[in-house]
Amino acid sequence: MVKIHHALQASKLGAEMYDHGQVTYYFHFHVFSTSRDPVDRYYSAYYYYRPKSKGLGTPEEFHQQAVSDVADWNKCLEALPERKCLQNYVPQQLVKGLYAAFLPAWLEVGPRDRFLIMRTEDYKAAEMEHIAAAVKFLGGDRSESRISLG
Repeated sequence: MVKIHHALQASKLGAEMYDHGQVTYYFHFHVFSTSRDPVDRYYSAYYYYRPKSKGLGTPEEFHQQAVSDVADWNKCLEALPERKCLQNYVPQQLVKGLYAAFLPAWLEVGPRDRFLIMRTEDYKAAEMEHIAAAVKFLGGDRSESRISLG
C-alpha cells in the first residue's frame, strides 16, 4: 500500500480524494469481491475448520453449533453495538458470512463506485459476463473477444 502524505502526490498517482469529515482519504484502488452464499459458506467452514480429533461431524452437530453461534451473536448484540460485535469476530464463522453488515464501514471511507461485489453463484452461472464486468470495473478493455478462460 502506498502511503500518501500530500494531495499533489496523490494526484500524480491518479488517486481520487474522498473527504470524510476531518480526514481526507485518497483512493487509488478498487475493491473487488466475490461472495459465496453465506449459508453454504458457513456449512462448509464448519467441516473445514472442525478439529480432526472430533471426527467428521454430523448435520445434527452442525445444527447444534449453529444454534450456539446464533446465541453467542445475539448475546454480543445485547451487550455491544453491532459494529463492535463484527469487529470482535465472535462467533467467527457466523460473522464471516455477514457480508452486508460490513459494507457500511467500508462505504464510510470509500466512494461506492470503487467497490464491485459479485455473488459466486452468479459468477459460476455466467463467467464471461462477470469477467467482462470486472475488467470494465478495473478500467480495462471489456471486449469478450479479448477475454479467454483458458
